[in-house]
Amino acid sequence: MPSGGDQRLSKIDSKYEAERFAIETQDERDAEYILEVIMQRRRFAPKTRDELAIAISRVRAGHPLRHKRTTGQKRNRA
Repeated sequence: MPSGGDQRLSKIDSKYEAERFAIETQDERDAEYILEVIMQRRRFAPKTRDELAIAISRVRAGHPLRHKRTTGQKRNRA
């Protein structure tokens, strides 16, 4: 029987797996539910869904999802 990591790598399409994340607080449970709903939508590419799944752990670890701009920096617009 393959381990969880091997099983994840063997899959061709990206699939949300709730057991990948330990849920500790009510805020994290709410975020997990929202993430699950988002990831069920088909308009997201598999790469985007994986990045959204990783976002919860990055926030939990204290890393911001987006860096703050310093004074004078503007957002580039097309």
